[in-house]
Amino acid sequence: MSKENLKVSVCVVTYNQEKFIRQCLQSVVEQETDFDFEVIVGDDCSTDGTREIIQEFAEKYPCMVKPVFQEKNIGPTPNYFSVHSLAKGEYIAHLDGDDYMLPSKLQVQKEVLDKNPDCAMCTHNMLFSEGSQEINERWYKIAEGKKDLNFFALNMPFFFHSSIMYVKDKAKLLKDIKEGMHIKEGMLVLDVELEAGLLRNGPDYHLARTLGVYRVCVGISTQNNFKDVSIKNNLMLLDSLKDILKIGVIEKARAKKLAEFSYQYLIEGELDKYRSNIRSSVASKVYGVQQILLYIFSSLPKIAYMLVQFRIGIKWLLNKARLLP
Repeated sequence: MSKENLKVSVCVVTYNQEKFIRQCLQSVVEQETDFDFEVIVGDDCSTDGTREIIQEFAEKYPCMVKPVFQEKNIGPTPNYFSVHSLAKGEYIAHLDGDDYMLPSKLQVQKEVLDKNPDCAMCTHNMLFSEGSQEINERWYKIAEGKKDLNFFALNMPFFFHSSIMYVKDKAKLLKDIKEGMHIKEGMLVLDVELEAGLLRNGPDYHLARTLGVYRVCVGISTQNNFKDVSIKNNLMLLDSLKDILKIGVIEKARAKKLAEFSYQYLIEGELDKYRSNIRSSVASKVYGVQQILLYIFSSLPKIAYMLVQFRIGIKWLLNKARLLP
């Protein structure tokens, strides 16, 4: 690998993911590109076989794979910055250790960023994978093109963090983003703060192509208090953007985020949280029919729960029928 031709650094973060890390790393080293790239893998002191698998790849691909073995568990946020701060490439692609790339990902994103020097990053659609089964369905259906901070605030998140390739110089070497973070060390949500920091320095070019696979029901997003922490951090993030975005955009973004979380609470039967969040949403700004319906039914939360479960059941049956031969 020539240092002169080192265009991309792939940063992988992992902890206790021995079931997934081999597929993750294999998907990276098999990428076909017309440029050199490095793979920096940060293991946060795993207690399973994750470290041994990483070491195996480092020995097999010594010029490409560079392991970073933390001596003690330092947490996802410090591990992230530890790995990304070592990146030498002009562009940096992030990948969680339980997700994996599809062919051509690195080449396609590198070409997009080369052609769009005003962009701070490039993202793409991803497939779901639950267990060993791939689900050929996109989570976010966003049109291809450039997306600015205004769009991000109103639609966050519209992509998965493992789809990001960003311009190192526009991340201010990560230092300024880290110092300006409104997420305290040890809290769970890191992605949206970093993405907003990047978008302060240029738009995202979002690709409608599917270039990766996201592992469902794995990682910190499955922890019990994830939604509670997410709401708090998302609202803090929106408050931090008041110096850039118009107040009307902030109010609508708050309302949308609160309504989205209220719906998730409703699905899971947490009716008190559903009711409080949808009422806070309407108090921030009235913006759409679904929000209004959620608000109306908040006076009858048990009926709302029954209707939502019925809707989910019908969608499940329709999807099953669609997949039948």
